[in-house]
Amino acid sequence: MMSTPLSKRIRNLGCCCLTMLLSLVFSGCSLIPEYQRPALPVPADQLSAVVPAGDASIAIALTADEEALAAELSPKGELRVLLQSALTFNRDFRVALLRVDEARAMRGITRADRFPTIAAGVQRNRQHFDNAAADERYGQDLSIASVGVSDFELDFFGRVRSLSEAARHDYLASTYGQQAARSA
Repeated sequence: MMSTPLSKRIRNLGCCCLTMLLSLVFSGCSLIPEYQRPALPVPADQLSAVVPAGDASIAIALTADEEALAAELSPKGELRVLLQSALTFNRDFRVALLRVDEARAMRGITRADRFPTIAAGVQRNRQHFDNAAADERYGQDLSIASVGVSDFELDFFGRVRSLSEAARHDYLASTYGQQAARSA
């Protein structure tokens, strides 16, 4: 059976329409799961607030100025307890504490880059045989000791020193950020 050019065009048009329809259907499918906002870890109101025992992992001590202010304003000590619990359960303050620890660690790493890394190693191998003649002929006693500089960059243009200073400034900035979060 001979196909006419018109039927070929209709068949091609049908294939194109089917392809377009399938691509539209499949492009509308999404594999991304629907987002559900997690519940906030804060109580609905202050009267029903129950503090979980495991939530206060880090007890924050008050500074001398905060202790004096709390003693002056509240002789019975309620303000001191309130201030301490506010610092302990403040998530922003916890994040600031962790940022200070992170900056302190990064400062230590960048300061260590200014000095050479010295590596030392000692190795001793002994090979002995039960037969005295074989032990005398083939026995080995090998000792190796090595000391060397494994990593060091000569700081001709001050790159390592400036990285160390930048880490120091980051540490100071995070410390000031912690103080700001504490006073807020």
